[in-house]
Amino acid sequence: MNHYSGRKMDTFTFNCKTIKLNNESGETIKNYTDHNIGKLSRVLVKAHDTKLVVQCCDENESLFKLNKNLKCVSLSVDTIYVKSDEYSFIIIFENETNAKECISHIASVCQKTLSVFDKRTEKASEEQYFAFYGFLSQQQNMMQDFIRTSTYQRAILDNSIDFRNKVVMDVGSGSGILSFFAAQNGAKMVYSIEASSQMSKFCQQLVDSNHFTNITVVNSKVEDVKLNIEVDMIISESMGYMLLNERMLESYVHSRKWLKPTGKMFPSQADFFITPFTDEALFMETVNKTHFWSSQFYGIHLKHLLPAAVEEYFKQPIVDTFDIRICMARSMKHTINFLTIEENQFENINIDLNFVVRQAGNVHGLAFWFDVAFMGSVNTVWLSTSPSEPLTHWYQVRCLIPEPLFVKEGDRLVGKLQMLANKKQSYDIYIELEVEETRQKSKNKLDVKLKNPFFRYNIQEPYTPPGTQKTSATDSYWNNVSQNEQYNQNVQNGGTANILTNSDHCNMPNSYEPTNVQNNSISENGKWVNPFVKNGTQSPKFIKDENIFSKTNNNVKMGRCNSKEK
Repeated sequence: MNHYSGRKMDTFTFNCKTIKLNNESGETIKNYTDHNIGKLSRVLVKAHDTKLVVQCCDENESLFKLNKNLKCVSLSVDTIYVKSDEYSFIIIFENETNAKECISHIASVCQKTLSVFDKRTEKASEEQYFAFYGFLSQQQNMMQDFIRTSTYQRAILDNSIDFRNKVVMDVGSGSGILSFFAAQNGAKMVYSIEASSQMSKFCQQLVDSNHFTNITVVNSKVEDVKLNIEVDMIISESMGYMLLNERMLESYVHSRKWLKPTGKMFPSQADFFITPFTDEALFMETVNKTHFWSSQFYGIHLKHLLPAAVEEYFKQPIVDTFDIRICMARSMKHTINFLTIEENQFENINIDLNFVVRQAGNVHGLAFWFDVAFMGSVNTVWLSTSPSEPLTHWYQVRCLIPEPLFVKEGDRLVGKLQMLANKKQSYDIYIELEVEETRQKSKNKLDVKLKNPFFRYNIQEPYTPPGTQKTSATDSYWNNVSQNEQYNQNVQNGGTANILTNSDHCNMPNSYEPTNVQNNSISENGKWVNPFVKNGTQSPKFIKDENIFSKTNNNVKMGRCNSKEK
């Protein structure tokens, strides 16, 4: 089997006669004797959560965690004294050898240095994170994101020169789908790094059952991996909500220590977009949630919790999608180059905000999304999570401000965005906004809430922003009904089904590409266009804009590419 464990769990057994547990005053509060202890067994070496365990009647009871504050001294040839933060222990062993071995082991564990990952991550968060991604249902959710998976495959296929006969590392491989893409494309060896023990087993099963001999599964956090290799390519799907959530990008950048000087990374860079938005419905929906806490509930007055409820609801980022026309200014872009950025640069991200307002209204907060680029030797392929593009499992993220700011067209909206990394594998978000012309200000602090956002998305299309309808909706509806009736009549009479007068379009695309189908899209943007979409009602008839096939496009997103070869 091509299975490799980055760090194995050591087990030590020490036979002892008695263990006395004392409190801070030195009084014995528990006495494990030879008739009920059996033996002091299993010192579990597991990063910074190492424990000394007593086995009594086949049950494990943790005595204390081993850390640098622990004191351990020998009282006699067979007796040791151990002092933790809360208790002290006297352990009498069966012989001198066991006593010495236990002292030596405790000392070696306490002196271990933490990995980069362990230093930045709470133990509870780590366990929850890897348990979550150990479920096949979560892997399926990502794998069935057609835009995500197909774009990665297209980037690899279109740049086969970067994979053929190359050594590849897949960081956070999950089910191993990206490793399989690389192996299918001729990689000499693929190191598939997955920290979840359960998912790494599933990945190994797929490797074995599909007879891939050039994939080695490594069950470890990438920060703990010990491999004496150099790789030509690193691939990873490390992006979280709002790009940075889960702090997996730091692990991705950490893996660069194995990358050859001429090596590549897929993705190569990320563009993080920020823009102010207006959404009165979302704002009032949030306000209305808090009204529950201003009332009585089964005779109990709740109003004293109202301020806390308002603060909590407005601190929660919203994960959903929206019509891009609610954006009130051109989005700003913060670019991250994965080949050059250092890990510590992810810890505190500060972005100065400066927007020129394009439409009057109330600013209710900031909207966020990202694009990533796969810059290969032959093609550059883009994956976008923009609200103007087909929806992905990342959606978009919005952060509200509790006091909306009224702006007019041409006003300048300035401020700051700070994203401060925390040990819950997420970020505390600080937003400050000011309208230069009126000096109105609003700010919000969304601490830790990116880890627990409000998932607002439903299967319905985003509503059309109020005031954007430039023709009579009723007239448009009946005109479409008449056109559909004429279409059906033409089909029944054996005539052509093309009822459009624009010669640049045809009633059906020559080749159907789902990655470029978007309801309510605009032909000027080079997207699939459906002229029969009105207020969420859709006819199964698509037309296309010929501009999408123009060879002059510099960058074609969502799985299509820009060739460097002529």
